[in-house]
Amino acid sequence: MGLLNFKLGLGGREPLKTTTRSAYRAPKSNRAFKNSAHFSHKIIAVGHRGTKKFAPENTISAHEMAIALGARAIEFDVRFTKDGYAVVIHDATVNRTTDGRGWVKNMTLCEIKALDAGSWKGSKFTGEQVPTLREALRNIKERAIVDIDFKGGPASAGESLLNILDEEGFRGGPLVTIFARSHHVKRLEPLAPHYALRPHFQSAAKTRRLTEKLGIKIMGLRRRSFSPTRAASITSHGLVLFTNIMGWADGPRGIEDSINAGARFIQTDNLDRLVPYLRARGLLETRILNADFSYRPSPEYARPQYESETDLTDTNVEQNTKPRAISSRHIETPAETIDSR
Repeated sequence: MGLLNFKLGLGGREPLKTTTRSAYRAPKSNRAFKNSAHFSHKIIAVGHRGTKKFAPENTISAHEMAIALGARAIEFDVRFTKDGYAVVIHDATVNRTTDGRGWVKNMTLCEIKALDAGSWKGSKFTGEQVPTLREALRNIKERAIVDIDFKGGPASAGESLLNILDEEGFRGGPLVTIFARSHHVKRLEPLAPHYALRPHFQSAAKTRRLTEKLGIKIMGLRRRSFSPTRAASITSHGLVLFTNIMGWADGPRGIEDSINAGARFIQTDNLDRLVPYLRARGLLETRILNADFSYRPSPEYARPQYESETDLTDTNVEQNTKPRAISSRHIETPAETIDSR
């Protein structure tokens, strides 16, 4: 049985019993790494929605678990409420990941904060809330790189995100990347060049235009469109390669393809596989980066909780998926000005 697998039932999701045996072991590769020149840097493990495998996705508990597992970048989704607050949630509605119903854009922050965003994943997560962007930033800052997946918002969303990031002290500080879909690039332009917009690869010509126009420094490559040629097009433009391996290739195949392509970031739903795999080969990055992609000294409390594969036991993981209360200094209140939401 896999590490903390969850079973979907008609009445909700119930955690399966765990064993005390060691978790995923990084297998010996049968495929040789082709380009040793790419090993001049280590690779940052990116937790997709924190970790939706071991905690309720896009919650503080999910972010905590991802960091404990060794992620040095946390990806999370951002939408805007009816009253203009940026909140961390994937879907356009609250139906799937909370005990409520309704469209995020039609609900106020108070209405969303009243929802339970954790019990669907297990009783120990009961009471987990949908965090605001500010709360997520305050919790992650100096512990992991922030990767925002902008799902949509008002025409002024770019300015709102810029104000929030500036006010939370990220300009010129820890690296923040923002996934910019092609139809969102113009809306997010105010963030460039202060923060790293991260579009997905479309073509070599578009890569060149975006680099020249917005000073793009990092580009994503989806697994479904992955090829060595496309990856080479990204790196040949001097851009940092961010690969997304979720789905059928979220294991050795996707990891090795990313390493051979020169990826500096690999996004996964399986941190319990990716982290030991990279660590066993001396490729796991444990530091975070500055806004200019240089290394940033990490405080002692930000070190990975699991330093070796043998530390990754089901018992340890289960203990660390307990919800983490947000510090009072992290909580965003409606008293914070609407102009800086």
